[in-house]
Amino acid sequence: MLKKLLGLVFVAGLLSGCAVGQKIDYSQQYSNIPPVKHGTTVSLGVQDLRPYVLSGERQSNFVGVQRGGFYNPFDVTTASGRPLGDDLLQAFTNTLTSAGTVVTGSTLTSSLSPEAAVTQLSANGSDRVLYIAFREWKSDSFQNSWVLYDITAQIFDKNGEKLGENHLQGKDAISSSAAMAKSDSHNSITSAFQWKIKELLSSPEIVSALQ
Repeated sequence: MLKKLLGLVFVAGLLSGCAVGQKIDYSQQYSNIPPVKHGTTVSLGVQDLRPYVLSGERQSNFVGVQRGGFYNPFDVTTASGRPLGDDLLQAFTNTLTSAGTVVTGSTLTSSLSPEAAVTQLSANGSDRVLYIAFREWKSDSFQNSWVLYDITAQIFDKNGEKLGENHLQGKDAISSSAAMAKSDSHNSITSAFQWKIKELLSSPEIVSALQ
């Protein structure tokens, strides 16, 4: 019995060690979305409104938790070390550029209201303004992994008239293998993120507004 207990403690210790200092690269992600009118200019803004970041409970580069052998959580951060908002801005820029747009991107301060954010983005004179706010984006991994998300995309014309909106919110299980390797877990999380980009920007209203 003692040997079994010591073995469990040893395994838990190994799992805790694997959980410390994990990072996920969101900045290099992108998704295939319906092609848009070639050369359409888009002023893109991304705003981090996660309550635990606004309160200072978590740093802006926080992207989730990896749990150790005793289910104790360890923070996961961006691979770039930059705020998650910066990495998401890059990922959405990658996606829109690959679809044929010309993007001018901005990371928006959390103090801006949505109206003020759109006004600021409109000053670029682009054909379209795409405002993306996320109130949640994080992963939670132990034997299984989940992604929690609350993201809104709003699109406007150059005069500030709203043309469409899409909102995604939920908690999705993305893996179920207790023996899944760390790299596989991270790949599953980034794949889920790519799918959410596609889902967010492929709604009929958003696609129509980009034509």
